[in-house]
This record gives sequence, C-alpha cells and structure tokens, in this order.
Amino acid sequence: MGRLSLHINHKRSGIEVNAGWMPLKVGNPERIEALNYIAKNIFHEWDGVRYDSITTSGALEEMKTNKPRVLLSR
Repeated sequence: MGRLSLHINHKRSGIEVNAGWMPLKVGNPERIEALNYIAKNIFHEWDGVRYDSITTSGALEEMKTNKPRVLLSR
C-alpha cells in the first residue's frame, strides 16, 4: 500500500484508498484491465509511487462511475 494509506484509516472510516501500485478496481472494465496491465508490466522506478498518468486515469474512472463528492490525489 502507498503512503496515503498510512494517513487514512480506510477500514474504520470506509473511505476508499487506492495508493502506490495497488490495482485499480472501479470503472470501465476494459479500461481498468488495460491500466492494471500497464501498471503491472511497466518499469517501477519507485516502489511505493505509481506514475501520475495511471493514477489520474484511475481517478477519472472513479469519478465517472461513483461521482464522489471529494477526491484526493497526492
């Protein structure tokens, strides 16, 4: 899990956390599958830090699917 999971108690609060190289789960299944494939097979320059383009694409899928009131991307 990424650093954000250290700051948010997602089990107690129910806030969904997707950080570091965790697989994406929400959104268009074909797009999520492609993003997860890329994330799994791309060079990981940093252990706990996912590339912004993958994180942003995952966040956009989350917004389209669940329409959250708040979205934090660090």
